[in-house]
Amino acid sequence: MLYAPGINSPNQLRTVTGSLDKLFNVLASFMSGGNLFEFSECGANRISLGGALNFAAINPVLDASAEMIENGKFGWLESWADGAVLSKLLKVSD
Repeated sequence: MLYAPGINSPNQLRTVTGSLDKLFNVLASFMSGGNLFEFSECGANRISLGGALNFAAINPVLDASAEMIENGKFGWLESWADGAVLSKLLKVSD
C-alpha cells in the first residue's frame, strides 16, 4: 500500500495510481468535495481521513462558544446529539 499526501484533484489521483502497480491510499481531506465512488474510480484502494473528523467535530464547539461569548445565548443547546442514535451507531447496549 502506497500513500502520497497532498494529492488534491481527481486528475492527480488518476495520474499517480495509473502509473503504479501497487495499492494506493488517498487522504480525503485534501480532496474536499470528492466521494468514495470518485476516489475508487480514480484508483484509490483505501481512503484515510487524517484529522478531518476531529476538525469537523470541533467546529460546533467553536460555533457554540462564539454564540455564548458574542451574544450571551445558548441556542446551540437545541442541537444536541440524540443519545439513542449515538448508541445505535456505536452499538452500545442498554
